[in-house]
Amino acid sequence: ARGRPTDKRTDIFSFGCVLYEMLTGRMTFSGETASDMVAKILQRDPDFDALPDTTPPVIRHLLRRCLAKDPQHRLRDIGDARIELEIAINAPESDEPVATKTAPPRGPVVALIAVVGLAMIAAGWMVGRIMSAPPPAGVAYLTIPPPPNYQIRHSGDLSGPAAVSPDGSSVVFSASAPGEPLRLWVRRFDDPDARMIPRTDGAMFPFWSPDGRSVGYFTRDKLRRVDLDTDTIITVCDVDEARGGTWTHDGRMIFSPAFAGPLMIVSDSGGEPTTLTTHDREQHTTHRWPQVLPNGNRFLYFAGHRNPTRRGEQGIYLATLDGAEPRRLTRCNFGAQYVDGWLLFVRDDVLLASRVDLDSATLTGEIRVLTRDIASDQTTWHGQFSASAEGTLVFNRRAAETEFDPYINSGLASGGSEADMLTMFDRTGRATRHFADGMPIGHIALSPDGYQLSLEVQTRDGTGDLWLYPTSFSSNPSDPEEKERVGDVVMNPNPSHFTFLEGTETTAVWSPDSDEIIFVRIDGPEGTDGIYRKRVEGGPEELLYADPELTVFPLDWTRDGKYIIFKRGSWEPADIDDIWALPLDGGDPFPLVQTPASDREARVSPDGRWLAYTSKLSGRPEVYVIPFTPDSPESARSRQRQVSLNGGRDPQWNNDGTELHYISDTGMLMAVPVNSTEQSSEFERPITLFQTPWETSIYYAVLPPDDDRLSGFVFMDNRQSTDTPISVILNWQQLLAEDDAP
Repeated sequence: ARGRPTDKRTDIFSFGCVLYEMLTGRMTFSGETASDMVAKILQRDPDFDALPDTTPPVIRHLLRRCLAKDPQHRLRDIGDARIELEIAINAPESDEPVATKTAPPRGPVVALIAVVGLAMIAAGWMVGRIMSAPPPAGVAYLTIPPPPNYQIRHSGDLSGPAAVSPDGSSVVFSASAPGEPLRLWVRRFDDPDARMIPRTDGAMFPFWSPDGRSVGYFTRDKLRRVDLDTDTIITVCDVDEARGGTWTHDGRMIFSPAFAGPLMIVSDSGGEPTTLTTHDREQHTTHRWPQVLPNGNRFLYFAGHRNPTRRGEQGIYLATLDGAEPRRLTRCNFGAQYVDGWLLFVRDDVLLASRVDLDSATLTGEIRVLTRDIASDQTTWHGQFSASAEGTLVFNRRAAETEFDPYINSGLASGGSEADMLTMFDRTGRATRHFADGMPIGHIALSPDGYQLSLEVQTRDGTGDLWLYPTSFSSNPSDPEEKERVGDVVMNPNPSHFTFLEGTETTAVWSPDSDEIIFVRIDGPEGTDGIYRKRVEGGPEELLYADPELTVFPLDWTRDGKYIIFKRGSWEPADIDDIWALPLDGGDPFPLVQTPASDREARVSPDGRWLAYTSKLSGRPEVYVIPFTPDSPESARSRQRQVSLNGGRDPQWNNDGTELHYISDTGMLMAVPVNSTEQSSEFERPITLFQTPWETSIYYAVLPPDDDRLSGFVFMDNRQSTDTPISVILNWQQLLAEDDAP
């Protein structure tokens, strides 16, 4: 009815409708016209009061789970319904069916349930998982929807996952509407509407003050705080894509100022921050997601390493403000939280709780399961939950899994990757096709002939391999050989595993003839990292270039086949990236763009005359072009011109070089018309095309035109719908056994 993709949970909804009709003798939803019926399905719940008085509570609960409007709140498998029915059949005779109603003879109920069970068997719905026991009394589950026409940014490099206030009465999060920046929103649980905090453009990773009257948050380059009573905003200090903060009880902020490096501390009224934690790069590449503990002197933080082979010391650490040696509480892959005597942490998409002895820095007692299907964010190592000692727990629920292609094995990451499908858009922004659904994707590149995509597919250990995914696109569909070639691919649309090296292979770039791919290998055995080359038809990987000092990432391969364009930089600090060229005739690499800022995402125009790239020279990412003159690169740097307006990144040329596309700061796809003559090129004012699913780690490709399409685009995308709510559990401590309560 909403025009979104369907899955097995749609059938579960239909089963609920049939069961409701069997119990009540009337339609679950009815109307004079089809439109009336659709409106009722979307807007109204069934009349559950129409159920017979004899209906057991378990069946009432089952119906509500099947008929939930939000698919994420329905049963995950129809086999769970069979379990619920068996629970009702085998319930003790003394069970009360519903409050204030008289228990009837059980025979007719059992007969009805048996009939329904047989119907399910006949339908082949025999396999399911055992559902956990009903929650203890007092525990409540609910959701907070996003503001109308807004999307909550739960995960990713530029996100604002929900954080609950210390008293458990409110939640703060970041949300945006198409074409608008992220802004902070606060929703009180006793208020039906969330309130947007003005002037909080670009707000990410919010955190509360101890008294709940202020919220700290980050933009790309600033740490700020806002007073919720007056909406007064104070800039605290500079950051560079920060990763979490916390507030001390004496008016200071502990924060992670960048994606790599140690934690720092600063006065919440502003000033010069000082380094708080000792950062051993061999042991950890990042300290992030800090949390000050109630006594005021101790704090937790997550320490991780970007290289999966060097994560033996990764986990949650307990440290003190007076500089005592940090101690690891537990090994895990995401940020954690200490609440009310418990350490809450995530493993394998499950939120766990364990009592913790802070003096000895050890977990004690049995580890308890709080909730499953947590959508952990692997891109930032964020646990995607927040809890208060007053009993409120908020979290981001993982989307339902899809059926992976049989070629995709269970060792791949199941959630929290940059994307889990690809979406094709036409020039108006209409989504025309979804594919690669369920594949955890970290990067994409489209072959010049348009019939294959290379995908970096991420694994659970944080590494990635390259896969090839066939498409039905073609750069020249009128060519008989091209038609035959593409036709073969369409008839065999299975992805194929392309690289198998130890470590991660990513940022693929295709050769002009679509017969070869270059890529970078990182985090491999010592001495093996660098740019590699491999033929699409198979064969060994050939090390093409390795830099002994810095990390290199390929960006483009010129149409004449002579040069590889690559980025040369460092993980830390991040602002020394420069753009270089590697001659394939055996010459030495040489710089093309070197500025005091970070320069990246470079691509040469199809005619070989221009180099487009992203630079933070102005303090924010913008798209620039310079002449591509490999024989005299120094002469081109003085002819740099900016073509983006108010922020831009990731420039991509269309097939014939008549347009240069880029992504704005708000995720809009922009097009710069290019009028070229033999003597010069004119870059016109950018045109807005449409809102994209873009964020920092999302890549896209420009499709070659065909007979029916002037242009199109493929974006990495996520199944998460634009109206994904915040999941809430009230009185979460009651889910833990009383004898383990602190």
